[in-house]
Amino acid sequence: MANGPKTLAWRVGWSIPQLSQLTKQAAATSDATKRRELYREIQTTVMQDSPFVVALQGAQQVGLRDNVKGAQQSLGVSMLYFDQITK
Repeated sequence: MANGPKTLAWRVGWSIPQLSQLTKQAAATSDATKRRELYREIQTTVMQDSPFVVALQGAQQVGLRDNVKGAQQSLGVSMLYFDQITK
């Protein structure tokens, strides 16, 4: 695609050249502490200034029998640790 892929920010007309440059800088930074601070700054800017609101998060449910013990699901099915489950 000419000029790269079109992002959600592009589709809603949110022009963010400084934030895009900061994102590139963070991705190229090898110092973990500095990179974390750059991403924190990016996330704060997106939360405060973006036209987006994150309202929903997908979920998958896991059905278990009554005799299954120790199963705790986190954000995804892949976070279900089978070594902690007994029946």
